[in-house]
Amino acid sequence: PESGDAVVLSSDKPFGNTPIIALSHAIDLAYDKKCEVIMTKDANWIWDKLTTWFYGTKIRDDAFYKSMEEVFNIRVVDSLEAATALKSNVHKLGSQGAFYARSESLDAIRIRKRRDTIYRKLFALPNSPCGSISAVGMNFAEAKYTVIDVPAQSVWNEKFDTTIGNGHTHAYEMKPEYVKAILKSVNLSDKQVLLGKAHDNSDPNRDEVKRLVNDASILTQDKDVADDLFMAVLADCFIGYPASHYSLMVARMRYALGMENTFVLTKKAGDSWVSYVNDDHSVLHDPKKMGLWLG
Repeated sequence: PESGDAVVLSSDKPFGNTPIIALSHAIDLAYDKKCEVIMTKDANWIWDKLTTWFYGTKIRDDAFYKSMEEVFNIRVVDSLEAATALKSNVHKLGSQGAFYARSESLDAIRIRKRRDTIYRKLFALPNSPCGSISAVGMNFAEAKYTVIDVPAQSVWNEKFDTTIGNGHTHAYEMKPEYVKAILKSVNLSDKQVLLGKAHDNSDPNRDEVKRLVNDASILTQDKDVADDLFMAVLADCFIGYPASHYSLMVARMRYALGMENTFVLTKKAGDSWVSYVNDDHSVLHDPKKMGLWLG
């Protein structure tokens, strides 16, 4: 076997709905250990999302694995046995262990730069939102739309606010007045609004959803885009759920790509609401500030 260590991600049960965050944390840990990350081809808790989101197909061929190696700067092997044959000291991480892994040496700015590089590479892959846009009756070349990741009531909302040191009741309630004020501020009041309704097994007919659907002045569509990452990241406006790992991941990706009109962490400003995350967006990558919500 080769000398040295490796952080290895292999087969496991899924933990959460954003495995790219767990993979990123494993890469950070490997930076501390000065070793590489090896992923096995049976690590479906990561691959299933990555193929759907970024490769446009669930067929994982050699070209797919090669592109993932280049994007994440990792090595892909057939199995855990193949990984242990390559390295003399393997640090195996499951889905939960990878999610909770943290670097002790990387600060917010360095983490942001590392994530931005990965996200830009991912969105240079051949997938596109054309099919999703067509499915809701919009023309891709002319489409202007907003995506809302609709919140659900959860004990984690208060825990997130305590962690980050700001309150977000307005975003958790997601009342029509909040949404309409944002849409008006970005001149999208007369454009279609797509809702992410059913994250984490939440009720797609909960009050937060019904209030938006029943307001005739918000042009909501029937299609649920809860797991349509490309639609959310490339939307003209994204209104998110502060305590959602998914919303925060979308926000980080949008900032990395230079997308405007990202409203996840917001505050009141006159008659409207504004994001209090500046263009540097390092706060979203600050281990001390974000706590469990580090991306």
